[in-house]
Amino acid sequence: MDLLQGDFSPQGIFRIAATMERGLRSFYLLFAEAAGDRELIGLCSMLAEIETRHLESLKKLASEVGSSIDVSGENETPEVLEGGYNIRAFLEEVKPRIETVPDALGVAIMLEAQALDLYMRFAYETEKDGSKEILYSIAEEEKSHLKSLGRLMDEKVRT
Repeated sequence: MDLLQGDFSPQGIFRIAATMERGLRSFYLLFAEAAGDRELIGLCSMLAEIETRHLESLKKLASEVGSSIDVSGENETPEVLEGGYNIRAFLEEVKPRIETVPDALGVAIMLEAQALDLYMRFAYETEKDGSKEILYSIAEEEKSHLKSLGRLMDEKVRT
């Protein structure tokens, strides 16, 4: 992945994390625009809002370690989403396979799992203790996201 380019500094880590969270938010908004099903549109809008909250959580974590990030992304059009996928290419690949809310949640779970894996691998690769701790903290956030999506999947599958 070119986004980090070996920059395991706290600032580099927060930059990549924020870029991928903004990218995932953009993906959900683009999918909502393309979806024909009202329930899918609602789910994707909700998932995009959750990504906005994830960005705020990253901002808080960054400030706790004396760093800062731009969560607005006003000066940037993200092309990568969590897991390192190109937004538009991934959208074109998965759009034909997402017909129901559980389908969409399955993709969301897969993306969060990819992000968890990515942060854990980065933590393993870095030699910097402070950066390692930040990466583990972000990975814990991703675990929390996965649990929430799992509960939502259970709820949607039962109804």
